[in-house]
Amino acid sequence: MIKLNDNYKIDFDPLNIVLYSVKKAGKDSKNPGEEYYKAVGYFGDFESLLNKLINLQVKLDGDNFENLKQIVKKIEEFKEETKKNLLEVIQDNNSVPDKFKKER
Repeated sequence: MIKLNDNYKIDFDPLNIVLYSVKKAGKDSKNPGEEYYKAVGYFGDFESLLNKLINLQVKLDGDNFENLKQIVKKIEEFKEETKKNLLEVIQDNNSVPDKFKKER
């Protein structure tokens, strides 16, 4: 798996980019505090993955915005930062299928 940030990782199957959220097991679980991954979605291209990440981030930060202008600015900043990070991560990573490396 490839870490995107503290909240998300991605992996690949032959057809998709799989987005996982990083979770921690609760205190009542068998292994409290242990990190595990929950599939959030399956995407055929990086643009679709990026759009999902933006939607998740806006929902997460939604209460921190006072107006639409702030939301749009935050989305653009997040999109550029995430796109840059994705390109850096996939560029030389051997676990990324060639099908997705050509997308840049």
